[in-house]
Amino acid sequence: RTDWGAAPCTIADYLARLRAAQQALAALAPQRALELLAPYFQGCSGGALEQEAHAARALALCQLEQVPAAQADLEWLKARGALRAPLQKTCAALPRLER
Repeated sequence: RTDWGAAPCTIADYLARLRAAQQALAALAPQRALELLAPYFQGCSGGALEQEAHAARALALCQLEQVPAAQADLEWLKARGALRAPLQKTCAALPRLER
């Protein structure tokens, strides 16, 4: 699905966006992943997939070498017991974009 308009807060739309964001991360397209996740963080937060959204955004920010920005999401995950690795290991293990 490529039409991301109208109802960004439905579970179906959110799941499709999350899957597309994960594919973007795998393809080393972190900016695209952030664009796909943006509607969730701009008014649709909460719900069953909240941890996945924070993890995906943190991974995208780490790929962009924006570790301080990623830290907020990683701390959010850590506070909920969903982060098992320290920030340095999480970001250090990810592929980086070529400059």
